[in-house]
Amino acid sequence: MQEKLLVEALNEALRKLNEQKDESKFEITVKKAIIEFCYRNDKSPSETLELLNTALKLMNRETVTKGCVTHHLKQIRIKVI
Repeated sequence: MQEKLLVEALNEALRKLNEQKDESKFEITVKKAIIEFCYRNDKSPSETLELLNTALKLMNRETVTKGCVTHHLKQIRIKVI
């Protein structure tokens, strides 16, 4: 199940990247897309962190902390309200 979720999250990130014109924002776009995907699929912050760090490792990028996930989740919730 985790692999299927990762593939779905990465597909969402790729869709966002195709919309992105500025390649310098690549990593931020991927992070936000995965966090938004997990939010829409009711994943906990811990599950989101695990999925995000798995994707970042596959991209040879630095992993993030739970604080990063929590920060972006707060921004998403503010947008929704």
